[in-house]
Amino acid sequence: MGLRKITAGKPLKLLVILMLWMVMATVSAAVYYSLTAEAEVTVTGLTVKFTDGDDTPAGSTVYDAWCGLALKSYPNATLTYDQAVNITNSDSSNGHSIQLSHVSITPDGSAYVGGNFTYIYMTIVASNGTEIVSFDYTNDGTDWSPPADTGYYWMLPSEVWTVKVETLSPAGATVDTVCDLVVAVDVQE
Repeated sequence: MGLRKITAGKPLKLLVILMLWMVMATVSAAVYYSLTAEAEVTVTGLTVKFTDGDDTPAGSTVYDAWCGLALKSYPNATLTYDQAVNITNSDSSNGHSIQLSHVSITPDGSAYVGGNFTYIYMTIVASNGTEIVSFDYTNDGTDWSPPADTGYYWMLPSEVWTVKVETLSPAGATVDTVCDLVVAVDVQE
């Protein structure tokens, strides 16, 4: 049926044409609407990074952005690493804030593993010997109690903080039992 055969006349034809034009204008506007964003990403060195400590255990791997510490725990004896790894602010002009955050501990909730560890304590110590914050994992014999995030602490320019680690296993611990612990050091630039 063509528009010429509608008997209502010109006003109805005009109304139909006007409605079609509005639909096309609405669709057209939605199709051509866009936003553009650009980013330039530059690879730079880390300002706050890991460095070897005086007590970094043999078999450990320390990179700027990641470290894998080969820690031990002895049955019925506390083992202390006074400087297991360092956190170094290599920025000589600006201070930065850091915090420790729990990521994971595995296996978590296993009686076999849990019964073999009493605690893993981590303490951040400033270059002047002041203890900044403790980050303690305790075990009740069946399950770990991971710590909450420490909150941010201000690190002065060119300062080196050490991570002191203490471990303890109960007297009846099974030798060669392994626990994997992942902790993040969050840095505010």
